[in-house]
Amino acid sequence: MGQEPSANEEPSAGEEPSAGQEPSAGEELTYSGKELAPGTEHIGELADYHPQMNDGTHADCFQLRPQPGMEYTLTLRSEVFDSFLLVGVGTCDDVLIQFENDDFEEEGLDAQLVFAAEYDLYSVYVNTYNPGSTGAYSLSVEARLLPLAAAEE
Repeated sequence: MGQEPSANEEPSAGEEPSAGQEPSAGEELTYSGKELAPGTEHIGELADYHPQMNDGTHADCFQLRPQPGMEYTLTLRSEVFDSFLLVGVGTCDDVLIQFENDDFEEEGLDAQLVFAAEYDLYSVYVNTYNPGSTGAYSLSVEARLLPLAAAEE
């Protein structure tokens, strides 16, 4: 299930537009917007007062300001809903989605993304796969230094 938090986005060349995850028409977006830091775990609750997408799922959004040369691992876990994690470039209300993940483990419903930081600001969306689902979750952020690339001769 593709998921997009903003209706103003255009898909990148070669990408299909994601279906159904745009905010409902006329809805004012109100995200937490909290800054995430490596080595931390955010414990929260996705609730029905969070912005609702066209497909009926709710989403909350956080900001990540990465350091150059780092690889980030974001893990979203919940015992009450099927986790769906999205990461995009830009602010929570004006973003271009770059990465998304539903189930990263064979037998689980948790989501995880690993990516090398290329931009100064990312938005991280806590979302569900199933419309109407809400509940408690944890979002962890880890970072590691990328190995240096071999110098070109």
